[in-house]
Amino acid sequence: MKTIYTFIFFLAQIFVTAQDGVLDTSFGNSGIKTFANLGQIYDAKMLPNGQFFIVGKTFTSGENASCLIAKFNSDGTLDSSFGTGGKVLSTYGDQDEGYNKITFTSDNNIILSTTLGKLIRMTSNGNLDTSFGNQGIANFAHTVKILPNGKIITNVRTYTPANALTKIYQFTNNGILDNANFASPNGYISIDSQYQNVACIGIDTFSDGKIISVGEVQAASYFKRIYKLNPDGSTDAGFTYNNNNGFGNAGNIRTMLVYQNKLYLGGRYTSFNIARHNPDGSLDTSFNTTGYNATNVTETVQGVSDAQSMAVQSDGKIILAGCSKTTSSSLDYNSKFTMVRYNTNGTIDTTFGATGITRTLVNGNMFAGNCMILLTPSNNKILIIGNTNYSTSNKQDLAIAQYKNDSFLGSVDATFPKKNLILYPNPTASNLYFSQELSNITIYDAIGRKVFYQHEKTKQINIEKLPKGNYLLQTMDSENRKISKKIIKN
Repeated sequence: MKTIYTFIFFLAQIFVTAQDGVLDTSFGNSGIKTFANLGQIYDAKMLPNGQFFIVGKTFTSGENASCLIAKFNSDGTLDSSFGTGGKVLSTYGDQDEGYNKITFTSDNNIILSTTLGKLIRMTSNGNLDTSFGNQGIANFAHTVKILPNGKIITNVRTYTPANALTKIYQFTNNGILDNANFASPNGYISIDSQYQNVACIGIDTFSDGKIISVGEVQAASYFKRIYKLNPDGSTDAGFTYNNNNGFGNAGNIRTMLVYQNKLYLGGRYTSFNIARHNPDGSLDTSFNTTGYNATNVTETVQGVSDAQSMAVQSDGKIILAGCSKTTSSSLDYNSKFTMVRYNTNGTIDTTFGATGITRTLVNGNMFAGNCMILLTPSNNKILIIGNTNYSTSNKQDLAIAQYKNDSFLGSVDATFPKKNLILYPNPTASNLYFSQELSNITIYDAIGRKVFYQHEKTKQINIEKLPKGNYLLQTMDSENRKISKKIIKN
């Protein structure tokens, strides 16, 4: 019987034809849903149940903007239980302000940063949480990261009369400056950019708790401003970043993340660019032999492209998403939602879309941009959320495109009885044991944040430092099958 099950599974794997990167025609109108006049988006995040948020700004009248947050169901409809018709509009005293980044606390509150440097906390239903900071608001933040202990780190640009500064802050979970534990006595570190135009791209941490802040300044060229700090806010003297690594002086970094203790940078030069760095800042030359990959996505060498967001699948493959256009130097018209998927070694995954690339013309022949990529909890659907043309003055339309990712189907939790994995005890307060050796063990909390990772093979891990609650463990078993298991920490 065991042999029969194995043979059936083997045949199923042969005859299933993967359609990774193909539009999912069961979603919306042939795979796409559009929303007129919703607003301009800057970030999006998926929840473990498949619902997702977008944030940005919308113009209510003339040049007056409101911060926009909207919640969607997994089928792409607005969640009417959130705010008013699925949306919450807020103003915080500035004329042209929008939400820049969104993340979630372990108790399901919403943390937001704004384009003008404020840090906001909302309850899960969209109300301002007045117990946070000063009546729900703290300063300062452009990008934001919640640490496993609930504290919040941010980076932000501020200005002197001569130059712009990058400042990195740490707040307690209640939005109070954590000057007792971070960069004492101020609670922040201030770095002079030596230029007037600074952008903060993102902030994250490595497995040892050290902080990486990514930004750039614009002068005659684009200079990268990447800083690594120790957990107490002091500078990590062992970190060196070469400004030209993977992008060149003219290239833009648009997105960043830390995955398996490597720093990934995505953006554009004359193409979609991705680079992988070791924790010391050096290029990881096991990635495409150079540490980076530059991919022309425009079908002709005369085209233009802009990679704007990045996601990592649970199998380690990386997707860059943005927009591209076949000809001319502008993305204002006839541009397309565009994705490239890379293998874990940095080469292009030619099983995805057309030779590793997908391009989708959305909402006519108008502008497409501000593209955010989301993966569904099972990883077998990919969402691209972005702006398209203006329906009316200053009010951009929103488009959501859903793509198949069928290589995940049938590959997680193989059901035939072949060395079934047992986790015990489950629940547990400390040690979790496995019935076979596992590698690449990743644990996610209830809102999808990675809280644990171990690459080496082992038959046990210790999770006593995790808060009580439900978690998802994803791993590879002794026969290299992907497995997902629910675990409970008590």
